[in-house]
Amino acid sequence: MASRPSPTSERPSYLDVLDNEHRKVLERAVRDLLSTEVAEVIYAQILDGLPTEKSLRDSSDYVKDHPVHSIQHTEICPGYVEKAREFSNQFDLSQLQIKFKTIKAFEDALPGSEQFSLRLIELVAVACHGIGAHLFDLDDGAHKHKVYEEWRQTVLEEKERRVESQRYYDPPPIAFCHRVYRYPE
Repeated sequence: MASRPSPTSERPSYLDVLDNEHRKVLERAVRDLLSTEVAEVIYAQILDGLPTEKSLRDSSDYVKDHPVHSIQHTEICPGYVEKAREFSNQFDLSQLQIKFKTIKAFEDALPGSEQFSLRLIELVAVACHGIGAHLFDLDDGAHKHKVYEEWRQTVLEEKERRVESQRYYDPPPIAFCHRVYRYPE
């Protein structure tokens, strides 16, 4: 896994506009996030290819035949927590593509100010999402995206045929989709 370059690492990094103080604070904040148990578990599930049953219950409505329930995916498959740790230990912030405007707004904020803190939180959130998207795109887990995609297609076809059990259900585009974020803007 470590030998695969990030698809975003081929583009130039705007992090070079940050002075040393801003860059160190940002790198530490992202490293601190990556070192949390929550991040480790979430990124391990993404690497595994499917959320656990508990994670799915916490983030979406119960659907009886969902692949996670069908295979009784109660735990992260062996080796994926270690892969998440390995990724975190080797992670380089410059691998992520972050918009220049976002980086520049952080650079322009005075360290210690409220604006600095808000921009730091914004960048950590962007980094967190970028890391998750990168790990998802690898599709190198025990459970390939195809499993979920085929199930989703079946649900959509049943819905189109007006199968009662699927009548009001819109399956998310991917297995990792929190109900709160399903309908942005």
